[in-house]
Amino acid sequence: MAALRRARGVTVQLCPDHHWIEIELVNDDGEPVPGEAYELVLPNGQRQAGALDDNGWARADFQGESGDCEIRFPNVYSKELKEAAGSPLPPREGA
Repeated sequence: MAALRRARGVTVQLCPDHHWIEIELVNDDGEPVPGEAYELVLPNGQRQAGALDDNGWARADFQGESGDCEIRFPNVYSKELKEAAGSPLPPREGA
C-alpha cells in the first residue's frame, strides 16, 4: 500500500513501485541526437517506444519491479553500438 504524506493541506501519495529511466544520445562530437527513435524493454518485459526530444533526451516512467532496462536505437548501426558498449561513457560536463 502506498504511503501518504500531508504538507500544508496537500496530500501526496508516494508510489514505491514507481520507477523511471532517462536516456541521452549524443554523437561522437558530444552533440545531442534529436528525434532518434528508441525502444525500451523494461524489467517486467514491457516494451515502450518513442523518439528523443530536441536535446537528445527521453524519460520513461513505469510501475512494477526495478531492475535493468534494455535500450535499442533501431535506426543506428548496431555494430557501432556493440563497439561503444565495450567502453565506459565519459563523465558529463558540469557533473
